[in-house]
Amino acid sequence: MKQDRIILAEDHPNFRDRLRQLAHRLVPGATIEEAGSFSELLSMTRSGPLPSTIITDLIFAGESVRPKLGTLRQEFERTSIIVVSMVEGTGTAEQIMAQGLTSFISKSVPPSALSAIASVRDGEDVIRLETPDNPTMASADASILLTPRPGPGRA
Repeated sequence: MKQDRIILAEDHPNFRDRLRQLAHRLVPGATIEEAGSFSELLSMTRSGPLPSTIITDLIFAGESVRPKLGTLRQEFERTSIIVVSMVEGTGTAEQIMAQGLTSFISKSVPPSALSAIASVRDGEDVIRLETPDNPTMASADASILLTPRPGPGRA
């Protein structure tokens, strides 16, 4: 059986550490690697076995990687790609998902909502948002869940 390889790309060490802890809990036994920049993420993904999951921030050191996400999807079409970001709003999430990514999760959701990572690994496309200025999205229960769709890496 092939071992899961998860790559976390986040430039804030404390949040990256929390993501690592969550990934260990959700996918016991997985190999988890950490990148502090998008270029480091690309280097890691291009070496070694194909990652089963990539979890990446949208902004590194003030620079958005949004224009690079479609290329990442094309290169790693069988990998689940999850964006976790402080940038919020359904428009942003829809733009991210339109590039073929698997999930968009806002960093402002409660920690328990990050367990959506497990749903993504089970083949669902997921958007989790919580925006204080949008009462319809104000609680963790007011998440948008997209139905599973056939796609890269899904039989």
